[in-house]
Amino acid sequence: MRPRALHHVRDTLHHLHYWSTAGKGTTMELRESPDPSMPFLDTVEGEIAFFRSIMRARPIGLHRHFHVLSIRTVIHQDTGRYVSIDDVWEKLQSCYNIEALENLVRF
Repeated sequence: MRPRALHHVRDTLHHLHYWSTAGKGTTMELRESPDPSMPFLDTVEGEIAFFRSIMRARPIGLHRHFHVLSIRTVIHQDTGRYVSIDDVWEKLQSCYNIEALENLVRF
């Protein structure tokens, strides 16, 4: 990921964290999804955990599959919820052009 993109992700996470914790001290209040059919990674809590986890493990390159496992583990540690590997890949592909990022890494 380019440094500019990382700054954008960091700023977005900071903004989401600020609004999700406003008036509640420094801990986030964990809430159930209003719609049980909504995938967890599409909720505010799920997206925050997702973006925090990809800041720790870059899911591209030779070891991308191990990094996705790490992302899944971090999401579980942060939220107490399990997400499937397929859900993590689907979310990554909906947010980023993984193929283009892979091509950047290969050169």
